[in-house]
Amino acid sequence: MKEVSRNIPAEVKRILRKEVNYGCPIESCGSPFLSYHHFNPPWHIENHHNPEGMIALCLHHHKAADNGAYTNTQLEECKKKPFLSGNDMLLGEIALKRENILFDVGGNYYLGASEIHLRKNEKLIWLEFDEKGHIMINLEIKDKGGEPIFSMINNDWIISTSLKDIESPPAMKMVKFSDNEKNIRLSIEYKIYSLESFIREYQTIIDIRRIYEIVQSLPKNDIVICKVRGLLQYPFHIHFKDGQTNFRNLKGPFTINGIFKLAEDATMEYFEIKDAFTIGDGTLIK
Repeated sequence: MKEVSRNIPAEVKRILRKEVNYGCPIESCGSPFLSYHHFNPPWHIENHHNPEGMIALCLHHHKAADNGAYTNTQLEECKKKPFLSGNDMLLGEIALKRENILFDVGGNYYLGASEIHLRKNEKLIWLEFDEKGHIMINLEIKDKGGEPIFSMINNDWIISTSLKDIESPPAMKMVKFSDNEKNIRLSIEYKIYSLESFIREYQTIIDIRRIYEIVQSLPKNDIVICKVRGLLQYPFHIHFKDGQTNFRNLKGPFTINGIFKLAEDATMEYFEIKDAFTIGDGTLIK
């Protein structure tokens, strides 16, 4: 018989997150920082990833479950009737705090920014600082009609459990959500690099000359990057990818990154920008 890997398939994790409406199902908990518990049967009895015999729990209640706090019947009941409903507000946070963060917004790099705009008067990210000088991130993501669907205020985030998938691992350095019906997905992830690991990863994405321009302004260790990836429909179609950002169906007048202008009433079906490095505030489209 083929050995079963400890790595839980992504689809099984998605099923388990959705089953509990993206928060720990134990009464009065609802934490979004989920791990995955094998209980029927336990992993030490049978190696499996059968979602019917697994449940998503926060680390605190996962540890309790590992030590026999809950019966199988109680866990089955939590799967059927989790603490959160399918129309609750899910609350979480980004725990990582630093004084110097490089923002990688779909291959557009910002250092020392206080605001990053999608377009004039439409902020994507804005920053505040706590009493120790740590950067606190703020965002508001809207659906195609301009209605907010995700907000982050000083590293604390809130999102409706009505979306089709929400993931925030226990490390509290990432939150990601998606909804195929709305054609929206977004991932905000903090990663920490040494100088060597930063160059090694990014040299496969951007020009080496741009890498060395960026590293001149970064600390030589503990490089913290906030990666923003995803697909938005407001205020226009914008796709943040590794190394580049794509726009579709743009209408003028506007200027992209200060290098390309489109006249009033003119339209453009597709445009992409990449490898832009800005010290200070930036606007993708003006």
